[in-house]
Amino acid sequence: MAEFVNKETLFDPSESFKASQAMPLMRDGFFEPVRQLDGGKPTEDVAIQDNSIAPSAADVRVDTEEEAPADDLQTISLLNTNNGMHVRLWAKDDTRTVTLKHSTEQLYGIRLAGETDKQLSTTSYIELKRDGDYWNEIVSDSVTNQSVP
Repeated sequence: MAEFVNKETLFDPSESFKASQAMPLMRDGFFEPVRQLDGGKPTEDVAIQDNSIAPSAADVRVDTEEEAPADDLQTISLLNTNNGMHVRLWAKDDTRTVTLKHSTEQLYGIRLAGETDKQLSTTSYIELKRDGDYWNEIVSDSVTNQSVP
């Protein structure tokens, strides 16, 4: 059976503490890991900047930097993510090529199955899992004509 902490230890019971002060703390701190789960946030559109992205949602459409015809994605920032988070990457625009670069040594690098670079698609995704300071490919969905979340 779960044990719950006495409610008086969760909040300052003094009159100077208002419930309205607790709500932003609960909303921003408690729910952020939940928002990273599949469906926790809407699909996020991000553009590559200096060969990197900083996602905060589970489903991410990736675009090239400044809408260039092609771009490489070498790293994924850990800033908005928790260890163990999964992200599904899609290409935002099928007229621009986004290539995931496989790396085993670069900090925040992407470790792809088969140790080969892969191109993102608008009709299928590549799923990565954050494992410490790296991102490991766990699923490549080659089914085409599926809807992007």
